[in-house]
Amino acid sequence: MSKEDNENSNYILENFNKFFSQLSQEFPPKDAYKIYSEKALIATDGDEAIELMKKSLQESKKLIKNNTIEENMGKLWTVENARPFIKCKKDLGKLYEKNNYIDLAIKEYEDILKLDKDDNINIKYELVPIFFSKKRYKDIYDLTEKYSVENSLFMLYLKSLYYFCENDNINSKRFIKRSLDTNIYVTQYMLFIKEDEDLNTISRDEFIGMVFAKEMIRSWGQSELAMTWLMNEYFTYCHK
Repeated sequence: MSKEDNENSNYILENFNKFFSQLSQEFPPKDAYKIYSEKALIATDGDEAIELMKKSLQESKKLIKNNTIEENMGKLWTVENARPFIKCKKDLGKLYEKNNYIDLAIKEYEDILKLDKDDNINIKYELVPIFFSKKRYKDIYDLTEKYSVENSLFMLYLKSLYYFCENDNINSKRFIKRSLDTNIYVTQYMLFIKEDEDLNTISRDEFIGMVFAKEMIRSWGQSELAMTWLMNEYFTYCHK
């Protein structure tokens, strides 16, 4: 090979390596936690999915610097590198719940609330249906007290259900009336009086009602008696 050919080969090789270096920076390999998480979410075997998500959780924790969790307990969501870890814990909790490891699901969810007291990823909506299924009504009440503001839909609709389950007729009626006064669309969507509509054609209150109803039905829908009571209260309210 001539000197000129050798120089051309080196030039081509150098540019070839530079090209692939730029390509790898533009399309970096997925983080290990993402790979395990994606595999877990499509796995057909429940226990296999759980094990894969545990690996995802372990890998996501590696993104967090030493002592960060301890130093940011209760406000870990504010640390951007810790967010994948929190999200993986939620996904693990949902897999535990899906595969009927309810106590393990509760533990994951409660751990997240210790890490993120502001509940940025709405763990309360995962815990409430479980607590209702377990008849842990005091825990439900505590959640509504801790993670709601006065007259919020979360507080009003869940306290209505809480007092109904506790056979407190006066307070259950009081809170369901306040719920209906605040946003009647929640009940209409829960009772399928209204169905999902084109988002461009509905009001802001209707949109909130439609979205919130999907969360509430997970709790209310566990009790046929509660749903029947809600229907009766709705029609009584409408006819007054």
